[in-house]
Amino acid sequence: MKSPVTPPGHNNVSPLVKEANCALRGGHVLFVGAGPGQPDLLTVRAIRALEQADVVVHDQLVSPAVLNIIRPNAQKILLSEILESSSGNDTGFTLGTYLAGCAAEGHTVVRLKGGDPTIFARLREEIEPLIEHSISFEIVPGITSATAAAA
Repeated sequence: MKSPVTPPGHNNVSPLVKEANCALRGGHVLFVGAGPGQPDLLTVRAIRALEQADVVVHDQLVSPAVLNIIRPNAQKILLSEILESSSGNDTGFTLGTYLAGCAAEGHTVVRLKGGDPTIFARLREEIEPLIEHSISFEIVPGITSATAAAA
């Protein structure tokens, strides 16, 4: 399945999101920590999220071994593809808005980050559009590289 870089109607995401009732349609976003790279260091909740996701937006720091856990028919989208498509005329288009648009279409969306999603991350910027449009989300912590190195 080819990964879409822009969700349908991205130029009008705010009206789309406001009109969508994500609770009824099942749209949800999970911010998941991929840990330091080894699949056996993922939390059980992280593995479940990857196995159930419809769309996974991931960083380059996420290892191929972790990406292999994602269910085969899920859309895998590299973060840089979204950021490249947002430049130019559409300056208001952000990753958080992209996540909100996907969730508004009823998708379970995973934002997969290397390490822990709350450390050295711009999590607040990604969550604000979700809060603004009443999209449900959760944070699934990951093992930080510093913690893994100490073990």
